[in-house]
Amino acid sequence: MAPIDFTPALVDALADERVRQHLEALVRKAVADALSSTMGNAPPKFERPDDFAARYKVCARTVRNWLKLGLPHVKQGRAVRIDTERADTWLADNVHEREIEQRAREDAAKSRRVRRAG
Repeated sequence: MAPIDFTPALVDALADERVRQHLEALVRKAVADALSSTMGNAPPKFERPDDFAARYKVCARTVRNWLKLGLPHVKQGRAVRIDTERADTWLADNVHEREIEQRAREDAAKSRRVRRAG
């Protein structure tokens, strides 16, 4: 094997390549970290009504009533899936936070009455 002549241009090119590789690795790690942190916190794109109700701390019946009033959703056969992004906006526009809290209290009281009666 012939010896490599390490000219200043070759040394600069090797250093530039190492810097480029290092920067690519840093960018890949930063993107992966950003994606994992945002993906873990974001609600799923579509949710079952029961999961949506649990997230808002309301009864499933309340969510069914909201569906009748126009809460954005998709039906696949008999399965209903709520479009979470559009539904969050719809709730902000159509249902006041006080009403959500009131319904949650009413649902909790109703659940207690049902448990006592049962």
